[in-house]
Amino acid sequence: MTGLSSALNISVSSLMFNQTATSTISHNLANVNNPDFARQIVRGESQNIAGFGSGVSIGAISRRVDEQLQAELTGQKAVRSYAENYKRFNENIEIIFGTPNSTTDISATLTNAFTQLNNVANLPESSAQRLNAVNQLQFMSEQLNGMYTDLIDLQRDIDNEIDNQISIANNAIKRIEELNIQIAITRNVSLGGQNTNDLEDERMAQINILAESVKVNVIYDEDNRAIVNTESGQQLVTNGGYTQLERTVAPGPGLYAGIGIRSINSGGTPASFVLPLDTTNMTGGSMKALIDVRDTDTVAILDQIDEFSSVVIQEFNAVHSRGVGVPPPSSLTSQALTTAGVDLFAEIGLVPGSTFDISQVDQATGNVLNTTTVTLPAAPPLSGVGLAATINAALTGAGFPATFNATWAAGSLTVQDTTGNSGVVMGNDSDDFLGRIVMNPLFEGTDASTIQVRPDIVAEPGLLATARMRVADGGLSLNNNANAIELAKISTTNYSFAAAGGITPQTDSLSGYFSTVKANLAVNLQDNSRRLEFAQSLETDIATRNASVSGVNTDEELANLIVFQNAFQASSRVITTVDEMFDVLLNII
Repeated sequence: MTGLSSALNISVSSLMFNQTATSTISHNLANVNNPDFARQIVRGESQNIAGFGSGVSIGAISRRVDEQLQAELTGQKAVRSYAENYKRFNENIEIIFGTPNSTTDISATLTNAFTQLNNVANLPESSAQRLNAVNQLQFMSEQLNGMYTDLIDLQRDIDNEIDNQISIANNAIKRIEELNIQIAITRNVSLGGQNTNDLEDERMAQINILAESVKVNVIYDEDNRAIVNTESGQQLVTNGGYTQLERTVAPGPGLYAGIGIRSINSGGTPASFVLPLDTTNMTGGSMKALIDVRDTDTVAILDQIDEFSSVVIQEFNAVHSRGVGVPPPSSLTSQALTTAGVDLFAEIGLVPGSTFDISQVDQATGNVLNTTTVTLPAAPPLSGVGLAATINAALTGAGFPATFNATWAAGSLTVQDTTGNSGVVMGNDSDDFLGRIVMNPLFEGTDASTIQVRPDIVAEPGLLATARMRVADGGLSLNNNANAIELAKISTTNYSFAAAGGITPQTDSLSGYFSTVKANLAVNLQDNSRRLEFAQSLETDIATRNASVSGVNTDEELANLIVFQNAFQASSRVITTVDEMFDVLLNII
């Protein structure tokens, strides 16, 4: 049915529609710089009554989004966050190692130590040169100790950051659940044109925050509630509750606590049990990056510097054990065995029937006071106590004083003059007896955390074994440099390194191996930088494409504003005209 009343109603509906459209445009423009806001559009629906047009109604105020692009952006945020955090904490490892070509890293310290050992070989009588060499070797061991400590501290820092990421993820998960409830209620009991657009924008922002911590997959149910799962399918937000992440008991001594998921039902009651979070199959998010750096990268570096330290200890000690300090000390003690000491032939490779010499010398001149050759038993077994007895028998037979003897205690062999009035010199061993038993070690410890120059050598650098026994008579020349030369040769000698931290077994010099460790770290960091650059570039591209759909374009909104303004004015003019026509009719009546 048509008439003036109908025309008036149609114009009023137009006014209401254009007014709502103008308000929506105003809302869009107000959020033009809000990256989490999706542009909103008013959709009108024509009305008719009994086949006659009756104006326009507000169909819906919808968000302009591309769900596929949004899902891609959420996924890429997880990828970028992983690369970003992985690179950030690996850079901390590089800082611990020192910058390339640094004059203070271990490679430089090792080079300086060998320089000082060469100086000792050239000037064996110089106490200053021995002091410099010992100080450089001790400095290197302290650097290794410091690297170990710094890497352990880095692991703790990363673990603390995991706690922080858990808190961020939990806040996002809980907020997503709250928004799910509000969205479902608003959709079901919408009054006066209410919509869920802004709630959905906030929910998407929270999903993106969560994705930066834990890569997620998101689907929506019939009430538009977001169902959020991890990559492996573990539910974080359901359509009837949500979960919270928490730390679990560490799986073993020295290991870090795991991460578990505890369900919270719709009434807010937490479950009594915790399921482990499947971090193995995670590929994105900062939490996965932190776990990888803590449990893989730092562990690999720790293994590598432990292997380096172990070889340093072993090879320096083997050479140092074949020599003696100047002046000769009144006692020599072997490295403590890690074996039982039941059969030294089987446990440390002593050779049945092999021989070595022991001399008692004047400490001031190195002249021989007594000397003898010790022959090991021809057949196993040979215990530590038995070795000491064999040596004492040889000393007694050679007329050594009773104060000059061998003892075995706590897994170590000691040959000594208990009066402290003469020196002990050992050498001329036919099958490297001294090296096998590590008779006079330079370093103590077994790895990067424990390596150190023997404290008595640090206190008295004259104990640095620079000389070797004279073959002719078993005495000692005080300016002998034979062992100092062998110590210096360690720099150019290749040694066998076991597989460690992703580096395959190899034969290399000490400096060469450490350079390999640093080179691998540098390559890894360069690869991390490229991955991060690519991830950032791809995220920017997706975000740009997403913004072209969901973002607010000021020019477009202003153009639409003019259109709706003109429509509003036109409708107002129609109402004015209809009013005038009503006045004419009333006057006629």
